[in-house]
Amino acid sequence: MISHTQLCLHCKYVFVSKRSDAKYCSTSCRVLACIERQKKYWQEEREKQKRYDEEQFKRYQLREQQKGNQVKQNEQNVSSISIQNNEEPIISDAVKDLQEWIKTSFENLKRENQERTEKENKEHHSI
Repeated sequence: MISHTQLCLHCKYVFVSKRSDAKYCSTSCRVLACIERQKKYWQEEREKQKRYDEEQFKRYQLREQQKGNQVKQNEQNVSSISIQNNEEPIISDAVKDLQEWIKTSFENLKRENQERTEKENKEHHSI
């Protein structure tokens, strides 16, 4: 019977085997080597995914930055629009209307809340 002296790829010890293509000295070394390969594979996969996610995030940031620049440009364009006979921008009238609407809405809500509180107080005292 021919015996072959081999070096175990996992534990690095010399062993004698019957087969010429043996790589591991025992089943436990073979299983542990397999587990290490799987860990290494999944670690590489996680690193690939992490790099991919970072690249996607950078692309997202760049798109958002470009959108932000576009919005700023649009705001500048809108603020520079003027009525021919009036030097105020068109947007200022809309802002004034919106501010007035907010003010009246707030006052109405405040009044309604006050009336509701008074009504609840009356009902509570009448009981």
